[in-house]
Amino acid sequence: FQASSQQNPRSRQKRDLSAVTTVIPQPFDDIVRMFQIDYPAMYQAVFVSPTTAEVIDTAHVVAANADLNAV
Repeated sequence: FQASSQQNPRSRQKRDLSAVTTVIPQPFDDIVRMFQIDYPAMYQAVFVSPTTAEVIDTAHVVAANADLNAV
């Protein structure tokens, strides 16, 4: 190994780690963002009862779609 590096000293280069450093923090950032969510506001928005028109529209979409009709 040492002989080959002496024959061609330009073959060894430092790796560019800029791409690695941008990929690693992303999952950590996602976890941090989970703590920044306003969960009480989200639950209030989710638990709003749908109107009759929204229920009928959803039923028509499910009945009209052949893939969802089997469900």
